[in-house]
Amino acid sequence: MAAIRTGFIPRWGTAIDPQMSAMWEELTGTPCLGDTFKQDFTAQRRVVYLKSGQPCMDFSSCHAGGAPPGSDGKTGWQFVAQVNQIKTVRPHAFCLEMVANSLKVNEGAEVYVVVKMLEADYHVHSSVLRVASYGDCSNRERLFIVGFHKENVGSIGAEFKFPLAEFDDSHFFTAKDVAMPDEDVPERFWMYEDVEPFATYPEPRPLCIHKVGQIRPGMGPSWRPYAVQTHDGIYPCQTTHNGGGRRLPLGWRDGDSMGVARVTCPQEAVRIASLPDDYQSFVSAHDSSD
Repeated sequence: MAAIRTGFIPRWGTAIDPQMSAMWEELTGTPCLGDTFKQDFTAQRRVVYLKSGQPCMDFSSCHAGGAPPGSDGKTGWQFVAQVNQIKTVRPHAFCLEMVANSLKVNEGAEVYVVVKMLEADYHVHSSVLRVASYGDCSNRERLFIVGFHKENVGSIGAEFKFPLAEFDDSHFFTAKDVAMPDEDVPERFWMYEDVEPFATYPEPRPLCIHKVGQIRPGMGPSWRPYAVQTHDGIYPCQTTHNGGGRRLPLGWRDGDSMGVARVTCPQEAVRIASLPDDYQSFVSAHDSSD
Protein backbone atom coordinates (compact mmCIF):
# COMPACT_ATOMS: atom_id res chain seq x y z
CA MET A 1 0.00 0.00 0.00
CA ALA A 2 2.85 2.38 0.78
CA ALA A 3 4.38 1.71 -2.64
CA ILE A 4 1.07 2.51 -4.34
CA ARG A 5 0.76 5.72 -2.33
CA THR A 6 4.23 6.79 -3.54
CA GLY A 7 3.41 6.20 -7.21
CA PHE A 8 4.45 2.64 -8.02
CA ILE A 9 2.08 0.63 -10.23
CA PRO A 10 1.65 -3.00 -9.09
CA ARG A 11 2.26 -5.74 -11.65
CA TRP A 12 1.79 -8.93 -9.62
CA GLY A 13 2.06 -10.23 -6.07
CA THR A 14 2.45 -13.55 -4.25
CA ALA A 15 0.65 -14.99 -1.22
CA ILE A 16 -0.69 -18.40 -0.20
CA ASP A 17 -3.45 -17.17 2.11
CA PRO A 18 -6.74 -17.09 0.15
CA GLN A 19 -8.02 -13.94 1.88
CA MET A 20 -4.78 -12.05 1.38
CA SER A 21 -4.72 -13.14 -2.24
CA ALA A 22 -8.24 -11.85 -2.77
CA MET A 23 -7.40 -8.58 -1.02
CA TRP A 24 -4.35 -8.09 -3.24
CA GLU A 25 -6.32 -8.63 -6.42
CA GLU A 26 -9.14 -6.32 -5.32
CA LEU A 27 -6.77 -3.56 -4.25
CA THR A 28 -4.37 -3.69 -7.22
CA GLY A 29 -6.36 -5.22 -10.07
CA THR A 30 -3.39 -7.49 -10.76
CA PRO A 31 -2.93 -11.25 -10.27
CA CYS A 32 -1.76 -12.87 -7.05
CA LEU A 33 0.44 -15.71 -8.24
CA GLY A 34 0.33 -17.91 -5.15
CA ASP A 35 3.38 -19.47 -3.53
CA THR A 36 6.51 -17.32 -3.99
CA PHE A 37 8.71 -20.41 -4.07
CA LYS A 38 6.73 -22.25 -6.73
CA GLN A 39 6.85 -19.51 -9.36
CA ASP A 40 8.88 -19.24 -12.55
CA PHE A 41 9.46 -15.51 -12.45
CA THR A 42 11.16 -15.54 -15.84
CA ALA A 43 7.63 -15.90 -17.23
CA GLN A 44 6.39 -12.81 -15.36
CA ARG A 45 6.67 -9.18 -16.33
CA ARG A 46 9.84 -7.70 -14.88
CA VAL A 47 9.34 -5.09 -12.16
CA VAL A 48 11.33 -1.99 -11.23
CA TYR A 49 10.81 -2.36 -7.47
CA LEU A 50 10.21 -5.50 -5.42
CA LYS A 51 8.99 -5.52 -1.80
CA SER A 52 9.25 -8.75 0.17
CA GLY A 53 8.36 -9.61 3.74
CA GLN A 54 8.68 -13.29 4.58
CA PRO A 55 7.15 -14.89 7.72
CA CYS A 56 8.93 -13.69 10.86
CA MET A 57 7.72 -16.15 13.52
CA ASP A 58 10.91 -18.24 13.50
CA PHE A 59 13.00 -15.12 14.14
CA SER A 60 10.75 -13.43 16.69
CA SER A 61 11.71 -12.93 20.33
CA CYS A 62 8.16 -14.05 21.16
CA HIS A 63 8.72 -17.50 19.65
CA ALA A 64 7.36 -20.31 21.82
CA GLY A 65 10.03 -21.51 24.20
CA GLY A 66 12.06 -18.31 23.82
CA ALA A 67 14.52 -19.88 21.37
CA PRO A 68 13.58 -18.93 17.78
CA PRO A 69 15.02 -21.51 15.33
CA GLY A 70 15.66 -19.18 12.41
CA SER A 71 16.04 -20.96 9.08
CA ASP A 72 15.61 -24.34 10.80
CA GLY A 73 12.00 -23.46 11.60
CA LYS A 74 8.83 -24.26 9.71
CA THR A 75 8.87 -21.01 7.72
CA GLY A 76 12.22 -19.44 8.66
CA TRP A 77 13.97 -20.94 5.63
CA GLN A 78 11.97 -18.60 3.39
CA PHE A 79 13.92 -15.54 4.56
CA VAL A 80 17.10 -16.89 2.92
CA ALA A 81 15.39 -18.68 0.03
CA GLN A 82 13.77 -15.47 -1.20
CA VAL A 83 17.17 -14.31 -2.44
CA ASN A 84 17.12 -16.85 -5.28
CA GLN A 85 13.73 -15.55 -6.41
CA ILE A 86 14.91 -11.94 -6.23
CA LYS A 87 17.89 -12.81 -8.41
CA THR A 88 15.50 -14.30 -10.94
CA VAL A 89 13.19 -11.28 -10.95
CA ARG A 90 16.18 -8.89 -11.15
CA PRO A 91 14.35 -5.73 -10.03
CA HIS A 92 16.15 -2.41 -10.23
CA ALA A 93 15.53 -2.02 -6.49
CA PHE A 94 14.19 -4.10 -3.61
CA CYS A 95 13.22 -3.70 0.02
CA LEU A 96 13.16 -6.66 2.41
CA GLU A 97 11.69 -6.51 5.89
CA MET A 98 12.25 -8.76 8.91
CA VAL A 99 12.04 -8.52 12.70
CA ALA A 100 15.10 -6.90 14.24
CA ASN A 101 15.57 -9.94 16.46
CA SER A 102 16.82 -11.80 13.37
CA LEU A 103 20.20 -10.18 14.08
CA LYS A 104 20.35 -12.12 17.36
CA VAL A 105 19.13 -15.48 16.08
CA ASN A 106 22.09 -17.75 15.28
CA GLU A 107 24.26 -14.64 15.80
CA GLY A 108 22.71 -13.08 12.70
CA ALA A 109 23.88 -15.86 10.39
CA GLU A 110 20.80 -15.79 8.15
CA VAL A 111 20.94 -12.02 7.78
CA TYR A 112 24.62 -12.24 6.86
CA VAL A 113 23.90 -14.87 4.19
CA VAL A 114 21.07 -12.82 2.67
CA VAL A 115 23.19 -9.68 2.45
CA LYS A 116 26.25 -11.46 1.04
CA MET A 117 24.22 -13.26 -1.63
CA LEU A 118 22.60 -10.03 -2.76
CA GLU A 119 25.80 -7.99 -2.73
CA ALA A 120 27.02 -9.83 -5.84
CA ASP A 121 24.49 -7.90 -7.94
CA TYR A 122 23.27 -5.07 -5.73
CA HIS A 123 24.44 -2.14 -3.66
CA VAL A 124 22.96 -3.31 -0.35
CA HIS A 125 22.04 -1.15 2.65
CA SER A 126 20.55 -2.34 5.93
CA SER A 127 19.32 -0.72 9.11
CA VAL A 128 17.11 -1.41 12.11
CA LEU A 129 14.40 1.23 12.32
CA ARG A 130 11.89 1.94 15.09
CA VAL A 131 8.50 2.44 13.51
CA ALA A 132 7.51 4.87 16.29
CA SER A 133 10.28 7.20 15.09
CA TYR A 134 8.46 7.42 11.75
CA GLY A 135 4.90 7.88 13.01
CA ASP A 136 3.44 4.42 13.77
CA CYS A 137 2.29 4.29 17.39
CA SER A 138 3.76 0.89 18.33
CA ASN A 139 6.87 -0.46 20.00
CA ARG A 140 8.29 -2.24 16.97
CA GLU A 141 11.74 -2.49 15.48
CA ARG A 142 12.24 -3.85 11.98
CA LEU A 143 15.30 -4.76 9.97
CA PHE A 144 15.16 -3.23 6.49
CA ILE A 145 17.47 -4.44 3.72
CA VAL A 146 17.43 -2.23 0.62
CA GLY A 147 19.29 -2.85 -2.61
CA PHE A 148 19.90 -1.18 -5.99
CA HIS A 149 21.07 -3.17 -9.00
CA LYS A 150 24.70 -2.36 -9.81
CA GLU A 151 24.19 -2.70 -13.57
CA ASN A 152 20.76 -1.16 -14.02
CA VAL A 153 20.94 1.61 -11.42
CA GLY A 154 24.67 2.17 -11.33
CA SER A 155 26.93 3.68 -8.70
CA ILE A 156 24.30 6.09 -7.46
CA GLY A 157 22.73 3.07 -5.73
CA ALA A 158 25.64 3.08 -3.31
CA GLU A 159 24.67 6.57 -2.10
CA PHE A 160 21.29 5.59 -0.65
CA LYS A 161 20.53 6.81 2.88
CA PHE A 162 17.65 5.73 5.08
CA PRO A 163 15.30 8.63 5.85
CA LEU A 164 15.87 10.56 9.05
CA ALA A 165 13.52 9.88 11.97
CA GLU A 166 10.68 12.37 12.35
CA PHE A 167 9.87 11.75 16.03
CA ASP A 168 12.18 11.65 19.06
CA ASP A 169 12.35 12.49 22.77
CA SER A 170 11.48 16.13 22.11
CA HIS A 171 8.79 15.54 19.47
CA PHE A 172 6.58 12.54 20.12
CA PHE A 173 3.06 11.13 20.44
CA THR A 174 1.34 8.69 22.80
CA ALA A 175 -1.35 6.04 22.61
CA LYS A 176 -3.85 8.69 23.66
CA ASP A 177 -3.48 10.27 20.22
CA VAL A 178 -5.03 7.24 18.49
CA ALA A 179 -7.06 5.60 21.28
CA MET A 180 -10.83 5.34 21.17
CA PRO A 181 -12.73 7.02 24.04
CA ASP A 182 -13.37 4.54 26.85
CA GLU A 183 -17.12 4.83 26.40
CA ASP A 184 -16.84 3.71 22.75
CA VAL A 185 -14.83 0.55 23.47
CA PRO A 186 -17.01 -2.60 23.12
CA GLU A 187 -17.38 -4.71 26.24
CA ARG A 188 -15.50 -7.68 24.73
CA PHE A 189 -12.26 -5.67 24.83
CA TRP A 190 -12.44 -4.92 28.57
CA MET A 191 -10.79 -7.06 31.26
CA TYR A 192 -11.57 -7.11 34.97
CA GLU A 193 -8.87 -8.36 37.31
CA ASP A 194 -7.24 -6.99 40.46
CA VAL A 195 -3.64 -5.94 39.83
CA GLU A 196 -0.94 -4.87 42.26
CA PRO A 197 0.89 -1.80 40.91
CA PHE A 198 4.66 -1.59 40.89
CA ALA A 199 6.07 -0.38 44.21
CA THR A 200 7.46 2.69 42.48
CA TYR A 201 5.53 4.43 39.73
CA PRO A 202 7.72 4.60 36.58
CA GLU A 203 7.47 7.89 34.75
CA PRO A 204 6.51 7.52 31.06
CA ARG A 205 9.32 7.86 28.52
CA PRO A 206 8.81 9.20 24.98
CA LEU A 207 7.99 6.59 22.32
CA CYS A 208 8.16 3.70 24.82
CA ILE A 209 5.57 1.39 26.37
CA HIS A 210 4.53 2.73 29.77
CA LYS A 211 4.23 -0.36 31.95
CA VAL A 212 2.91 0.16 35.49
CA GLY A 213 1.90 -3.33 36.62
CA GLN A 214 2.25 -7.05 36.02
CA ILE A 215 -0.41 -9.63 36.87
CA ARG A 216 1.97 -12.59 36.97
CA PRO A 217 5.33 -13.55 35.40
CA GLY A 218 5.64 -13.89 31.64
CA MET A 219 3.70 -12.45 28.72
CA GLY A 220 0.53 -14.43 29.31
CA PRO A 221 -1.84 -15.70 26.63
CA SER A 222 -2.69 -13.24 23.89
CA TRP A 223 -6.34 -13.19 24.94
CA ARG A 224 -5.38 -12.21 28.52
CA PRO A 225 -1.94 -10.53 28.54
CA TYR A 226 -0.22 -10.03 31.89
CA ALA A 227 1.47 -6.67 31.31
CA VAL A 228 -0.52 -3.63 32.49
CA GLN A 229 0.21 -0.35 30.70
CA THR A 230 -1.15 3.16 30.37
CA HIS A 231 -1.98 5.27 27.34
CA ASP A 232 0.85 7.65 28.24
CA GLY A 233 3.24 5.45 26.28
CA ILE A 234 2.85 3.69 22.94
CA TYR A 235 1.27 0.35 22.08
CA PRO A 236 3.02 -3.03 21.98
CA CYS A 237 3.77 -4.50 18.57
CA GLN A 238 0.44 -5.30 16.93
CA THR A 239 -0.36 -8.84 15.79
CA THR A 240 -3.58 -10.59 14.84
CA HIS A 241 -3.47 -12.31 18.27
CA ASN A 242 -3.75 -8.90 20.03
CA GLY A 243 -1.49 -9.74 22.96
CA GLY A 244 1.43 -7.79 24.37
CA GLY A 245 -0.42 -5.99 27.13
CA ARG A 246 -3.60 -4.40 28.42
CA ARG A 247 -4.07 -0.68 29.00
CA LEU A 248 -5.81 1.16 31.80
CA PRO A 249 -8.64 3.63 31.08
CA LEU A 250 -7.64 6.92 29.51
CA GLY A 251 -8.30 8.89 32.68
CA TRP A 252 -6.21 6.62 34.91
CA ARG A 253 -3.66 8.34 37.15
CA ASP A 254 -1.00 7.08 39.55
CA GLY A 255 -2.74 5.86 42.69
CA ASP A 256 -5.98 4.81 40.95
CA SER A 257 -7.21 1.21 40.98
CA MET A 258 -5.95 -1.14 38.25
CA GLY A 259 -8.92 -3.50 38.29
CA VAL A 260 -10.21 -2.49 34.85
CA ALA A 261 -8.20 -2.45 31.63
CA ARG A 262 -8.70 -2.86 27.89
CA VAL A 263 -6.94 -4.47 24.95
CA THR A 264 -6.56 -2.93 21.52
CA CYS A 265 -9.67 -2.51 19.35
CA PRO A 266 -9.56 -3.05 15.58
CA GLN A 267 -10.17 0.65 14.97
CA GLU A 268 -7.13 1.47 17.09
CA ALA A 269 -5.00 -1.15 15.33
CA VAL A 270 -5.73 0.57 12.01
CA ARG A 271 -4.64 3.93 13.43
CA ILE A 272 -1.52 2.45 15.07
CA ALA A 273 -0.31 1.29 11.65
CA SER A 274 -1.12 4.68 10.04
CA LEU A 275 -3.56 2.99 7.67
CA PRO A 276 -6.39 4.89 5.92
CA ASP A 277 -9.77 5.12 7.63
CA ASP A 278 -11.44 2.78 5.13
CA TYR A 279 -8.89 -0.02 5.63
CA GLN A 280 -11.02 -1.77 8.25
CA SER A 281 -14.09 -1.92 6.01
CA PHE A 282 -11.89 -3.15 3.14
CA VAL A 283 -10.54 -6.02 5.28
CA SER A 284 -13.95 -6.77 6.81
CA ALA A 285 -15.32 -7.48 3.35
CA HIS A 286 -12.95 -10.47 3.27
CA ASP A 287 -12.93 -11.42 6.97
CA SER A 288 -15.46 -10.01 9.43
CA SER A 289 -13.74 -11.30 12.59
CA ASP A 290 -11.73 -9.05 14.93
